Amino acid sequence: MLHELLLALSGHYGEVFTLHPPPPQQSETFKIPVNFPIYLHISEREALEELAHLGFLYLQISNFVKEKLEYTDKYNVKTIPKLEDEPMTYPSLDNISPLIGENRNTAKSKPLEYSLQDYKNGYYIRALCSGINQILDKYLDRIAMAERKILDSLDPETIGPSTPISFLKYYFSEYKVILPYIYQLTINIKDAPHKYHGTLLLSKLYNCANNGIPEIKKTFLFLFKVCNFVFYKQLISWVIYGKLEDRYNEFFIRLNENKKRNIGKNTYSRINIPTWYSEYELIDDYIPIYIKKDIAKTILFIGKSVAAIYDPRNQKKRLSNFSLQSQLNELSKLSQYNSFNNYKFETVIRNIKHIVSNALWRVVVIDENLLLYLEVFRNYFLLVKGDYFVKFIEECETLKARANIRSALITEQDLNNLWNRIAINTTAENDETLENFSFKVYHKASELEDYIYRSPYDDYLFGFPIRLEYFIKWPLDLIFTQSDFDKYNTLFSFLIVLKRVQIRLQQLLTRTYTNRYTRHQRFEHQNHIWSIRQMMLFFINCLWSYIQVKEFINNLN
Repeated sequence: MLHELLLALSGHYGEVFTLHPPPPQQSETFKIPVNFPIYLHISEREALEELAHLGFLYLQISNFVKEKLEYTDKYNVKTIPKLEDEPMTYPSLDNISPLIGENRNTAKSKPLEYSLQDYKNGYYIRALCSGINQILDKYLDRIAMAERKILDSLDPETIGPSTPISFLKYYFSEYKVILPYIYQLTINIKDAPHKYHGTLLLSKLYNCANNGIPEIKKTFLFLFKVCNFVFYKQLISWVIYGKLEDRYNEFFIRLNENKKRNIGKNTYSRINIPTWYSEYELIDDYIPIYIKKDIAKTILFIGKSVAAIYDPRNQKKRLSNFSLQSQLNELSKLSQYNSFNNYKFETVIRNIKHIVSNALWRVVVIDENLLLYLEVFRNYFLLVKGDYFVKFIEECETLKARANIRSALITEQDLNNLWNRIAINTTAENDETLENFSFKVYHKASELEDYIYRSPYDDYLFGFPIRLEYFIKWPLDLIFTQSDFDKYNTLFSFLIVLKRVQIRLQQLLTRTYTNRYTRHQRFEHQNHIWSIRQMMLFFINCLWSYIQVKEFINNLN
């Protein structure tokens, strides 16, 4: 009976311990058949079946690991018996050790080796399975040790073949606590894999490790450490080298294809270099529960900044000594901790941010003269060059009238030619940055791309949406995102409307006196028209002054 019990513990069922309920039903444990020929007391039967249940749990967990790691197909290892296999019989106790070793070899075929070509379930699940394998290895070692004790008639803890069941219950008591929890974890992953994908699994293991039972706490801390090692690998790749190694979308920083767009004329796809800032975003649900959201945002910022610093277009010699080697060593040390040290983790991340921010300041603000670009945006998007835009609005009215006469559409080329031509004899005449602006015309609102914000003032000037775009060179695309340009264009279209109303109010009285019909009735309506015009113009002028002064103060601050 001890022979069959040890086999059952190692996951091999047969004639003594069979699946219950039998296939094709969903089996739940190993049990001794009711018609078993040898008489067993009910307490003996319960004790044996309680121990055999560990073997059933081991079998289920091992099959889960084998399925996830695909050992059978990829490494040509003998399979762990499945539930639908035929019962197996073994003639002697000597056959137990080879079978235990067989299971152990299955678990140890590829320990802690990760290959991007082999992953179908992601890094974290495979790391979890690798950690579970190590726990199952110790379980198999415990079975082999129990076998040696049973065969040794001189062992002080056993009496050879007459070893009592109580000894085996004591010997495997630790796994009576551990295996059910691991089995339940595998069931949860099978039932809802999306809830345990990537860093979501880390949150689950972290919660499981917060347990008052020492065996459970120790086990899940170990599994958490194994999976957290993958997390640190991804984290180091992102914050130290500016590269996101996440082909299975497991990290809480994600490449968003919907945001992967060019900003204005910034067609960097010609040289296959992405606009990092606009492509990556934070996935709140994937942030591990033990990491604060502001720290997660800091990690996102660091990675994008490091990518900018290491960008091949950055040829500044002043950053030749930039290095994060010491911070790399600190993160590597943190990955070896048995538990997550929140204070040390946040300290390292903030130190990296400080170093990276100083370097990015030199690249963007000093080397690329960020203040100059802000001044350019203020001059044109916020209509600070008033004389230029007065002329622009007047010419747009003329262009619109000519297009209506010809029943022709206003093209982008028409607007761009107008934009550059009217600069003569204005404050924008000698401005070299003017040629970096261009217009994008959408004759129908439906033509606007999904990622572009739809302003209520876009179509006021011509009756269809237009967008003012500006060509910026690297690394300013890190700062000026599509969202920023949407805001600038919203302000631009609103201010154009406001300026157009102001101009037309100023011209209203002149048009009134030049109209033949109103000239004969000017004395009757003059006071009324003048009063309304004065109130409207006063409001528009105050609003315009407020906006311009407010923007000027904001720029000073």
